[in-house]
Amino acid sequence: MSWLRGIIVELIGLFVDDAAFAACILAIVAAAGIASRHVHPPAHLLGFAMFAALTGILIGSAILKARRTKRAARRDY
Repeated sequence: MSWLRGIIVELIGLFVDDAAFAACILAIVAAAGIASRHVHPPAHLLGFAMFAALTGILIGSAILKARRTKRAARRDY
């Protein structure tokens, strides 16, 4: 049974490498959807805000991954 669990974990890992990263993306998309329904911002401003927020999350995730990799490399020595 442990091999089946390993396969499932690996399959999920193909699509969601970092759960916090995926949760932030979903939160931003949900916030944009709520804002577009209730606040009615211009489409170009909403698009720019989403682009900026998603870019920030991507950069932050890459920095955290690099730090984790660097720490793991240091522990190996």
